[in-house]
Amino acid sequence: MKRQKIAEIYKTEKDKFDSNKSSVESSIEYEKHSKDEYFEILPFSFQRQGFKKGELIENYYALKDKNGTYLYGFNSDDRIIEIKEGISLENQFIYQFFFYENGIMKSLSYNHDKALQNVRYTFFNEEGRVINMMSHGRRGGKEEIYNYSNNGLLTSILRKQFDRSGTEVDSITHIFDYYNNGDLKTISEVFRDTSSQVIYRS
Repeated sequence: MKRQKIAEIYKTEKDKFDSNKSSVESSIEYEKHSKDEYFEILPFSFQRQGFKKGELIENYYALKDKNGTYLYGFNSDDRIIEIKEGISLENQFIYQFFFYENGIMKSLSYNHDKALQNVRYTFFNEEGRVINMMSHGRRGGKEEIYNYSNNGLLTSILRKQFDRSGTEVDSITHIFDYYNNGDLKTISEVFRDTSSQVIYRS
């Protein structure tokens, strides 16, 4: 898929919050809730932002303050099709909707005021591993290329960043290091000038 195509899809989805929300929520079979992010949508998605894994909670609907909470809606195939992120505004949420077809996951992110923030396409190989992600948003877009070792461990992700016109403006690489048992040890961020920093340590 070309970047121009995703930019076109972004335009068509801008005013479809209500219909997308209705379609997705009608397919939710069960929910799980957490304080801070708990389920990974992309490999090490929150660790790459420097965050630890959140904790599941049982009393979600009894909470008066849902700031920092996450509602995960699952369909009958046990796939996440909705994420509602609680924010500081009462009864307001950031929404993500997910659609799956033929090894592709499409996601739409809307702000609390129903404004479309991002369209993302994630591509999987036959083993179910993420191999590529492309996105387009209000300020530009990203592309990520995933690399794996022979035993299936994610070794690096090259992330390219694009401006609103589709011109590449920057890139970084995330490098993953593991303990002998295969658990994640660190994530390092390597910049174009080859300087680096550790952004996550278990």
